[in-house]
Amino acid sequence: MAALQAAEDFSIATVITAADKNQDGRLSLEEYLPLDVQARHHGADHFHAGDADKNGLLDATELAAVLQKQTWFAILSEGIGKCFSRLDADHDGRLNAGEYRQVSRMGGHAAQHFKCADKDQDGFLSLAEFTAHAEQRLKTVVTKAPRKKKS
Repeated sequence: MAALQAAEDFSIATVITAADKNQDGRLSLEEYLPLDVQARHHGADHFHAGDADKNGLLDATELAAVLQKQTWFAILSEGIGKCFSRLDADHDGRLNAGEYRQVSRMGGHAAQHFKCADKDQDGFLSLAEFTAHAEQRLKTVVTKAPRKKKS
């Protein structure tokens, strides 16, 4: 997908480009929600807490602060390969749940997110599974976020 760049080029600008469907450089609540893995229950609260100037939109600085609590954003910001290598404490080329928990920002939901990312259900995350897990949220934004209306 064009909006997805190589992990080395990932930035908050990548996220805004993917999510900002009206191309105004800021995200509305509707544009933000697909980015939040807890959108159903907490997304609006996260959005409003991050809207420092209370204008109903998140600019790049506000968005970066809000997304710091999202596992996918932490992984992509560090770089997928670099993050995976750092977490793989036993250097076996895969992550167990304990290793994954070191990057998870999901608290008590970390085990559930790990299980969902473990596509082959072997109890470990391969680099491919870890990559897919990290990129999935941004891919969701690209394919499901509201589109700019044509006049």
